[in-house]
Amino acid sequence: MKSHVKFFILLMTSILLYSCGGDDNKVNTNTNPTITTNGYNPNVNGFSTQAEQQLMNQLKSTLQCPQGQVLQNIIGTGQRVNDLVFSKPLQSADHTKVCGQFSQGTQVQGSTGQMYVGVSAYNDIMIVTELINGSQVIGHRVTISMCGQNIVSGGGWYGQQQTQIPYIDNQRQLTNFRTQNNSCIVLDKDNFCSYGVVDFASQTVLTAAPIQTNGLSLQQVDVYTSFAKPTCNQQY
Repeated sequence: MKSHVKFFILLMTSILLYSCGGDDNKVNTNTNPTITTNGYNPNVNGFSTQAEQQLMNQLKSTLQCPQGQVLQNIIGTGQRVNDLVFSKPLQSADHTKVCGQFSQGTQVQGSTGQMYVGVSAYNDIMIVTELINGSQVIGHRVTISMCGQNIVSGGGWYGQQQTQIPYIDNQRQLTNFRTQNNSCIVLDKDNFCSYGVVDFASQTVLTAAPIQTNGLSLQQVDVYTSFAKPTCNQQY
């Protein structure tokens, strides 16, 4: 009973700690890719286009996932989980703010327009892509690359052995991407980047599915991540 209580306390503490990171981070991408952003259509599975994948791969090569302890009771695996793709139709005349609930995959059919990059304090990557029809923005697609993390449970109490429990991991499907309350993903242009930037996206939410591991049944849990603009070419 004590081990289960301890795990619950550690889990809730870790979630709160993770949600605090990244509001004001500036991450140096040191990359100036030349990207062709038009002429691609989403494939039948709704994944990102070739242009988005090209940009994502360049960002991944620069932004390494942390390995080892990143927060109290949180261990970075040094590996990325599978990319996630969500979309939503334009619901406001201001297409520089994207708010609310997103659908899984690409539910809005449009050509690939301007892309915007955001990075978290732990090098999670967000690419927001305008979906266009002619010259009109009709929606947005969000491609997210999360860094893997485990929760450390046990060790040091009553002779327990330390166990790492998947927190952000391919074993736990991540779904239901959304912004909270009146918070939005704010998009902007940047003179120092060859792509647009996410000025800020405070406390975005993904839901991690329940799993059974190491004799424990883990309920679903919300994962909170804040993204901000990267640093391009040594300039803000």
